[in-house]
Amino acid sequence: MKLLLNTAAIIATALPALADVIPDPLPNGFVEQGRFTGAINGTDVTLITTGRAEDNISGLRLYRHGDHEQSEMFEIGAGSDFHHPPAEIPWSIEMTLQTDAATDELQLVIVKAFDGDYFTPLMANTEDGYMKTGQITLQNIDTAKGGYISFDFSADLVRWEIAAGIDPAPIKGDPRGHIEGHYEGTVPDRATETYQN
Repeated sequence: MKLLLNTAAIIATALPALADVIPDPLPNGFVEQGRFTGAINGTDVTLITTGRAEDNISGLRLYRHGDHEQSEMFEIGAGSDFHHPPAEIPWSIEMTLQTDAATDELQLVIVKAFDGDYFTPLMANTEDGYMKTGQITLQNIDTAKGGYISFDFSADLVRWEIAAGIDPAPIKGDPRGHIEGHYEGTVPDRATETYQN
């Protein structure tokens, strides 16, 4: 399970229920899978999870152990909507939810927010280990068959340097961050993977 915690790509596949909220078609066959609405460091943002079914590109993925729906992990990426340059919407986010072994409930265990270099994210990680940092609050989580997921959350973030060739560490003196809002999306069928125990 730990090996699956690589962060998700910030690209994805279809979510018909949310299709009507995009005023223009996304380019190159990409469609919307999910949407984050909230604020990062006090600035209101709307970020979308997108993808392209023909290539199985997906920023919203579900990993399941065997046929046990209570043993799941969601990896979610969301960024700009392709219609705005990075200067207008510089943020992208990545989140990992996984089943808690003690309670069998989904927990939000990693939140990352990027405003520039991929190797210096603002991060909260509640997993035990050397990269444990920040605080995460998860509320109103709702899941359903077919890969639907929605939740409210907030996180106090610490900026880390995770570049290759160095030991990951918080960047001293860098202002901390805060993110809060709501996410809703549906995993495409091809972005669900099942692992046998």
